[in-house]
Amino acid sequence: MKKPLFAVLAFTALATSALAGRVEPGLWESTITQDDPRAAAARQHMSPAAREHLKAQGLEFTDAGMKSKICITKAVADHDNVGLNSLMKNCKVLKSSVVGNTHTADTECTTMGIVSHSHSEVTYENPHHYFGKISSHRMINGQPHDSSMTVDARFLAADCGTVKPILR
Repeated sequence: MKKPLFAVLAFTALATSALAGRVEPGLWESTITQDDPRAAAARQHMSPAAREHLKAQGLEFTDAGMKSKICITKAVADHDNVGLNSLMKNCKVLKSSVVGNTHTADTECTTMGIVSHSHSEVTYENPHHYFGKISSHRMINGQPHDSSMTVDARFLAADCGTVKPILR
């Protein structure tokens, strides 16, 4: 049950790790698409209780992935690397660069004893829209597991309403 939420949080942290002056603080909607057939199968077989639990955390499942509403605070929007430093405590940035309006990063994360290497690229089209892709590789039970997901995030409103900030 934690994997879908972690995927959203991880991508949010990567996407917001180089925000300074690039996005408007407030309520955002992120559409995340996954290319992993195992993730699609897991979504289809998720219990109603698990779905309700994730829905209460702001996740809505779609055929290709999920949507989430995320509150980006002014503190996060005004600073570089807040997302990675405050959320991804089990991760380290191996390489990071910003060229123009595109941020790329290579990270290594360890979750439940599994080491994952990821490459992300996020483009900030304007202060109300960003999009990107993250590709990951990890070994699970001696078998390689590659996956990728894309995100398309759009600003909805300056007021987050009842949506609590994920990153502080």
